[in-house]
Amino acid sequence: MPVLKIPAGPLRHRAMADLRTTLTLTVLLATLAGIAGAQELPPALERPVEYDKEIQPLLQKRCLGCHGEKKQKGKLRLDRLSNILRGGESGEPALVRGNSSSSHLVKLVAGLDPELVMPPRGKRLTAGEIGLLRAWIDQGARMPGQEEKAAAVKLDHWAFRPPAENKPEIKPGGWGKNPVDIFIHARLKEKGLGPSPRADRTSLIRRLRLVMHGLPPTPEEIEAFVSDKRPDAWKRLVEDTLESERYGERWARHWLDIVRFGETTGFETNRPRPTAWHYRDYVIRSFNDDKPYNQFVREQVAGDALGNALATGFLVAGPHDIVKSPDINLTLMQRQDELADIINVTGTTFLGLTLGCARCHNHKFDPVSQRDYYSMQATFAGVQHAERVIRTEQKDPAPLDLEISRLKEELGDSIRPSTEKLLLLDDTAPFDGFGRGTTHLARHGKKSSRNGGRARGQAYDPGTSKRSGNISGGHYTSWKNQPGKNFAAWHPLLKGAYRIWLSWGSGYSTHSSNAQYLIDQDGNPATLDDQELIATADQRKFSDGSGRIPQKELWSGLFDAGVHILKPSSILVLRGGSKGSAVTADVVVFELPGKNTGDARQPIFHPPVNSRHNIDTFEPVEARFVRFTIEATNSSQPCLDELELFSGGRNLALASLGTRSSCSSSLPGYAIHKLEHINDGKYGNSRSWISNEGGRGWVQLELPSPALIDRIEWGRDREGKFGDRVAVGYRIEAGLKESELQLVASSRSRAGTETPGIPSSRFAFHKEAGKKTLALLKRVVARRNQLAIGKPVKAYVGTFRQPGPTYRLYRGDPMQKREEMNPGALEVLSGFQLQKDAPEQQRRLAFARWLSDRRNPLTARVIVNRIWMHHFGSGIVTTPNDFGRNGARPSHPLLLDWLATELMENNWSLKHIHRLLLLSSTFQQDSRPRKEGLELDSASALLWRFPPRRLEAEAIRDSLLKASGVLDLTMGGPGFSGFKVIPENVNHFFPKEKYGPEDYRRMIYMTKVRQEQESVFGAFDCPDASQVISKRSRSTTPIQALNLFNSSFALQIAGLLQKRLEQEAGPGNTDRIRLAFELCFGREPNPEEAKESQRLVSKHGLQVLCRALFNSNEFVFIP
Repeated sequence: MPVLKIPAGPLRHRAMADLRTTLTLTVLLATLAGIAGAQELPPALERPVEYDKEIQPLLQKRCLGCHGEKKQKGKLRLDRLSNILRGGESGEPALVRGNSSSSHLVKLVAGLDPELVMPPRGKRLTAGEIGLLRAWIDQGARMPGQEEKAAAVKLDHWAFRPPAENKPEIKPGGWGKNPVDIFIHARLKEKGLGPSPRADRTSLIRRLRLVMHGLPPTPEEIEAFVSDKRPDAWKRLVEDTLESERYGERWARHWLDIVRFGETTGFETNRPRPTAWHYRDYVIRSFNDDKPYNQFVREQVAGDALGNALATGFLVAGPHDIVKSPDINLTLMQRQDELADIINVTGTTFLGLTLGCARCHNHKFDPVSQRDYYSMQATFAGVQHAERVIRTEQKDPAPLDLEISRLKEELGDSIRPSTEKLLLLDDTAPFDGFGRGTTHLARHGKKSSRNGGRARGQAYDPGTSKRSGNISGGHYTSWKNQPGKNFAAWHPLLKGAYRIWLSWGSGYSTHSSNAQYLIDQDGNPATLDDQELIATADQRKFSDGSGRIPQKELWSGLFDAGVHILKPSSILVLRGGSKGSAVTADVVVFELPGKNTGDARQPIFHPPVNSRHNIDTFEPVEARFVRFTIEATNSSQPCLDELELFSGGRNLALASLGTRSSCSSSLPGYAIHKLEHINDGKYGNSRSWISNEGGRGWVQLELPSPALIDRIEWGRDREGKFGDRVAVGYRIEAGLKESELQLVASSRSRAGTETPGIPSSRFAFHKEAGKKTLALLKRVVARRNQLAIGKPVKAYVGTFRQPGPTYRLYRGDPMQKREEMNPGALEVLSGFQLQKDAPEQQRRLAFARWLSDRRNPLTARVIVNRIWMHHFGSGIVTTPNDFGRNGARPSHPLLLDWLATELMENNWSLKHIHRLLLLSSTFQQDSRPRKEGLELDSASALLWRFPPRRLEAEAIRDSLLKASGVLDLTMGGPGFSGFKVIPENVNHFFPKEKYGPEDYRRMIYMTKVRQEQESVFGAFDCPDASQVISKRSRSTTPIQALNLFNSSFALQIAGLLQKRLEQEAGPGNTDRIRLAFELCFGREPNPEEAKESQRLVSKHGLQVLCRALFNSNEFVFIP
């Protein structure tokens, strides 16, 4: 079908306006036609109808020839109730029980849809037959003996089943280095083929660096590897390659193709998105950090809920039509297109499924219904294209930690011993302004929450008179244990003798039974000579070694690790023990022991104040008056929703029992915040008391008669909807007389009530130099904290708002709404369903968790297949964006499943998969063709050799710059333009004629313009980012050769290479030619090449030789 292209300008705008008017009239006429048709629907018969005697014969005569047991046109079968209820590929249920006028089947046989009249040929149903059918539907559409519910879809396709568990045995003396080779060799044997020998070392290092970095190695790197005689030389080279920052840049380019990342809007305006680059940099960092892939996936969909808002740039990375129409129909269709883009890219990127097919009808090949599609649409309905101000991704602040430790040690010479009596450091306490807090020395710690009960070790454990209540904040951090590995460090910034009380997450038999705690005096865990082991903890049990192991999250309680001399630089280090598969970190208390340095009674704390429910216990006291005085809040005037006094299990405070209340003041003008609510027995903000004093106030209860009380319970909002106005500082007094009240409890007995921040007055200096050191320490800590929390920036990562209802749309038409949909995911893959009014963020977060769950059979398979494709040129599944029935079957299904399982079982580490492939003999094979191999497998799909292939545009450009010695490896930030841009209402892009140092960065940092191709390298099959690209085509065209030989860029870069050769190789052409071959090919020229090169240089000059080398297959192909 020809496509009408209208040039930009006034004519185009008039044409678009005419087109919109035409579409509006079309939709209006269609709507009117539907209304007129509805008026002509024959009435239902007004008598009981029997299916066996009347409906079944009618269907047999008029319908089952095309929609029966042997044939199901449109995938609609009308002789089974389950199929009728599910409907055909249109997505419409064939009938709606009890409502024949809304039933799709009735509309079709009545001819209300002129495009789908049934039956399509022959005699139409009479009005009486339609009335009979309508009566049957209105009466419940019973089919005796058949199931009432739609039958579940059968998962008979390989991709929808869980990965098969299989790990091949590596036999001594056989071919191959790891299981990858076993799978490959088995298929080769089936075809009567054998593998190729190992490639030479020069080819191997060039292959490795071009595949993994998109850059050739230097001659020095090649020489070092070729001469390395160590047996693990290749393994070392692979590890160095994976640790390089060039790895993240190379593999981010592949990812950005998949997610259709562009830095302009596309469509006729194609306006720039100047802050979209933040998402590109996020992807590069994630790959370099080896972020677990399941975490990476979750962040793309709901990063704003997971502490990484940059990642949601994925959702809005595609094109966006910013020209809106006043016509509501066109506006609705534009919005449907935006959401379709998000759904489609999510499906192809993570699931390898073409979900967009289900927008107008049930998927023709895969078990994806139209209901599934619109359920996903409800999930993403709140996503809007826009910039927003966010905090940048947190960066590793560890590089500054050694400098902070050095300054603390220097500070120790100038200050007197500390006088703080107690210091609590939680497992997640951030550094304050002086570097006091907790750091994680191992990545990927998991935050675990405890059960909310009040039993020992649970989140609300109040403690006893002999042991502290739970002061852990209800959570702890855990890691996969590695013996001898350091996991966490507490930085107390104290000087002198302190007793150390440890705690940990307990309750599981998998926790280490011999985790180690050490004092490291210089604050550098890498230096071992200053470390002292102070405790070995059985993290399965309580701190006193008692209790069973219930396989639930518990808090250990406090463990006395003794008194130790600390310096300001000293840290407490948690190290993995030799036993157990998990190690945990939790709150640590540092206590000034005073004169008693022997056994001590542990400090007694109540849990930190929270907004919902707080309990203060004390020794029983006889009282008639109880006063709750608030001394500080977390914001504004204090609020209490209920104050309860207990004698045993009975609340004596209730007004219904005769208890009277009084207060210092009440906030005027609010009926929901009166004093009478303080003891009415009802919870929540709408039944609460608020003082009229900023940050303070008191409320008093007077019992009708004296009583023995031992517990007070209170909260700001028991319903948990409000967290402001919380009393963080308070005291509770009780007594028989109002004038003789005694203190029974206060916030000072709670953990974590001190406000963070260490006033400099806490440091007593005996050397003035210490004050300068302290000031410098504060500046370095501030820089570190900035790295840890990120900084506010404006980025194109989308905005989110609570959406309205989402409906299934007949044929995808926004004017033909059907039933309202719940937010959810694919039913066939155990998808979830939320309430229709679920909060917007909760929808995406639930979807992200479903997507990254290891029970999802597609997510891991799809990504390991993509990795395989970029290593070997073709995927195990050659349709990487379509794992459905219409896609290709895997060439090595067991290998694909094994790799997917390996990924999931190794913390979803992509580098682990890369390492497996790179260390395999399969990857290290020679690439030279063999006659028998070409005859049996000409495409090398079975990998009897390493398949050579041309590099992508970005790698060719980057390699040119590197060979010429001008490549700028500056990472991140705004990109450079590949065009000469003339900005108007519509930007105009023209080829550049001159290039400078600003153009010498890697091509991944070139601003990605939609609908335009960079003049030189666009010819090398660069996608324009308007749609998802899973695998670039690899064409061979004359324009490619001409661009590499004659373009202004090629001429300029060849001139720079010539200049480098003249500077580094001396005056003779022989040395210059040799260096040119080494820089471009990684080898010296052979005698014939050297002879021909001499002739070429003598006749045409050195620059022409450089241009010829750039244009050779050896330069642009992976060897």
